[in-house]
Amino acid sequence: LLLDLDDGGEIMALTAVSLTNKLLQFSSGAVYDTEHDWHEVSRTKLEAFSELMEASTEPVLVFYNYQHEKERILSEFPDAVPFKGEPEILTQWNEGKIHLLLCHPASVAYGLNMQQGGHIIVWYSPTWNLELYQQANARLHRQGPTKPGVIYHLVCKDTMDDVVMAALHGTGDTQAALMQYL
Repeated sequence: LLLDLDDGGEIMALTAVSLTNKLLQFSSGAVYDTEHDWHEVSRTKLEAFSELMEASTEPVLVFYNYQHEKERILSEFPDAVPFKGEPEILTQWNEGKIHLLLCHPASVAYGLNMQQGGHIIVWYSPTWNLELYQQANARLHRQGPTKPGVIYHLVCKDTMDDVVMAALHGTGDTQAALMQYL
């Protein structure tokens, strides 16, 4: 429930839910403190993402869950485009003018047709919300694309990432899995 940082600071998780959230942040490579500042603890997932992007010649839609993930990706890929539903960015994506589009799954969960811009999704970190997960994936997996959809999940082995992915892909209810874990 306590993480001492190299800079002398500390991260505290006072509840089981807070601990779960901090562990997901940790798996992504940075953790928020009580002042809402983030502290990098690892570059492993960012390096894996960079390798994936180096190998990709196709446009990629990336889903992130934490602002630090977006900020860290943008620092590595300054040409990436953050998206919050702006019509002009959606048009550019569907015209194939954007190679790397960054989205929070809640900002694109419903009603957007994004399938013309690409067919590759990367989940930088998983979400507990099964409905958001399914709806976000449905942005590219619709009628009209000429290539089959591909979904990558960046998952750190033996971490909370594994627990969330098991809940998403299991037959049980996501909330029941979370409560059982807690």
